[in-house]
Amino acid sequence: MTTNTRPVRVRFAPSPTGDLHVGNIRTALFDWAYARHTGGQFIFRIEDTDRERVTDEYIQAAIDTLKWLGLNWDEGPEVGGPYGPYLQSQRLDIYAEWAAKFLAQGDAYYCYCSSEELEARREAQRAANVAPGYDGKCRSISPEDLARYTAEGRKPVLRMRMPDGSTTFTDSIRGEVTFDHNFVPDFVLVRGDGSPLYTLAVAVDDVLMKGDSRSSRRGLAVVHATTDSGLPSDGRAASGIPNLCPLALCHGSRQCKTFQAQW
Repeated sequence: MTTNTRPVRVRFAPSPTGDLHVGNIRTALFDWAYARHTGGQFIFRIEDTDRERVTDEYIQAAIDTLKWLGLNWDEGPEVGGPYGPYLQSQRLDIYAEWAAKFLAQGDAYYCYCSSEELEARREAQRAANVAPGYDGKCRSISPEDLARYTAEGRKPVLRMRMPDGSTTFTDSIRGEVTFDHNFVPDFVLVRGDGSPLYTLAVAVDDVLMKGDSRSSRRGLAVVHATTDSGLPSDGRAASGIPNLCPLALCHGSRQCKTFQAQW
């Protein structure tokens, strides 16, 4: 593990579709403590693009829970900061701008495949003992197919165009990590209705907010498309406990409001 004493910018970015769980708070506590240890900033960001499940009540509950625990944040809801707003639902124009840039520079493309077509091809992949994933059919669409899809009224999604090769980056916990792009199929950035997915929003936010955290292999691909400054260092708190059970799913684990009620 690499020792890091420079000031860091770490973020806690829940998607509150319910009350925060002890697993959420464990992540927040690690980030908060790391920021305080290095003299850095603890950023609190709400990922609320899924407005069918994320409610204003749950957002406020998340804010209240961090306050109750004394995990004060340097940037975020009710505090503000230089890279706000800190609710993703208030940043939709930013994601649309970056989606258009990715499309223009060839890092993304429109995909017109229907849900039924995608499922049929996944079934064929499983039958052939091939790992299911998008097969890149719409990477190159013929004028005839495009005209047919348009006439049918299909609303395309926007997919990331994963480049050939591999990516190597330094994880501050695990050291040098390499992953082959063949194992990361082209993934969706924007839904057919124009709304951004997590895969786009979280990576763009991490870059624009100058954070030191990265979420996934997909996130790194989006980060690479947004900047020429090189891939970031990455460090994560382990998501499980010694019995290898994800903390949010372990027997006896609870939502934080349970402890608040007992306090």
